[in-house]
Amino acid sequence: MSTLSKGFAGRVRAPKAGKAKGALLVVDDETSIAESIADLFRREYIVYTASNATDAYASVVDHDVSVVISDQRMPQETGAELLSRVALYNPSITRILLTGFADIGAVIQAVNSGQIYYYLAKPWSDDELHLVVDKAFEHNGLLRERDQLIEQLRAANTGLEGQVAERTRELQARTEELENSNRLISELARKDPLTGLSNRRHLDELFAMEVERSARHKLSLSVIIADVDHFKKVNDTHGHAVGDMVLVGVAKILESGKRPYDMTGRFGGEEFVVLLPETRGEDAMVVAERLRTALQEAAIAGFTGTVTASFGVASLLSGEDSLGLFAKADGALYRAKENGRNRVEF
Repeated sequence: MSTLSKGFAGRVRAPKAGKAKGALLVVDDETSIAESIADLFRREYIVYTASNATDAYASVVDHDVSVVISDQRMPQETGAELLSRVALYNPSITRILLTGFADIGAVIQAVNSGQIYYYLAKPWSDDELHLVVDKAFEHNGLLRERDQLIEQLRAANTGLEGQVAERTRELQARTEELENSNRLISELARKDPLTGLSNRRHLDELFAMEVERSARHKLSLSVIIADVDHFKKVNDTHGHAVGDMVLVGVAKILESGKRPYDMTGRFGGEEFVVLLPETRGEDAMVVAERLRTALQEAAIAGFTGTVTASFGVASLLSGEDSLGLFAKADGALYRAKENGRNRVEF
C-alpha cells in the first residue's frame, strides 16, 4: 500500500477561498491516506472518500463527481479496474491512478485503453499532485462544456427538425389545398354550373379531340343535339326557377340514358349535346330515340307537365371537322322541330 511519508513531503499549497469548483473522490483502502489527500483539496473542491471499489463506485453514482483519484493496489478490485468501470458509467469523469513502480505494467495498459487520464508514481509531491488535480478539473470542465454544447446542438437540431417537419407538413397541406383548388377551378371551368354537365367550352375541346382521333384511327363518330320543346312557355308560365328544375331534370335523364363512353353536355339555354365516339349513324339514331322516349315518359321533380325534346343526329364524314359535324346535327334538329317536335331526325 502507498504511504504519505514520502508522497506528501514538500510544500503544501495554501487553500483558495471561494466556491467549490467541483467534486473530487479519493479512493484508498488505507483510510488515513485517503483522508490526508482529501484534506489537501477540501478548501477548493467538494471531496468524498472511499476505502474500497464498491463504495467508490456507489459514490460516483450518487454524486456529481468530476475527478476520481484511486490507489492501484486495493483488495478485491484494483484501481485500474475501478476506473475502467467509472469510465463506462461516465466517460467525462477524469480519472487519476496512484501507483508504485511495480504496477507500471497495469498503468500502461490502463493508459492505452483510455481508462485513466493521468497517473502519479510514488513518491509524488504536493505541488505535483495539486497540478495534476487542477489540470484534471480543467479537463473535466472542458469535457462538460463539450457535452453541454453537444446537448444544446442536439436540442437545437431536434428543434430545427421539428420546425422543418412542421413546415413540410404545412407546405404539403398547402400544396394539397392548392391542388384541390386548381382541380376544382379546372372542373368548374369545364362544367355547366346549373346541370353539372360539360359546358360549351369543354364540349368544343371534346369535339376537336374526338374528330382528330376518329380521323387518325378511321373510326365512326356521331353527335346528337337535343332541344327542349316549348321551353320558353315553361319559363313564362311557371317561372325561371321551375325552368331551371326542368333543365336539371332533362340533364339527369340524358346523362343516365347514355352509354358509359358517350359524353353529355349543355350547349347553351335549353340545348344539350351527346357525343357518341365509335358510333355509326344508324346506331346513333337508336340512342337518340331511346333518350327521346325516356324523356317523354319521365316525371321531373318540381314540374307537373310532360317534357319533350327534339333531336338532331349526324355522323362524321371523311375529312369533315367538328364544326361541319355539328352544323349537320343542328340542321337535323331544325327539321325535327319543323316536322312537329318530339322526334328524331338524321
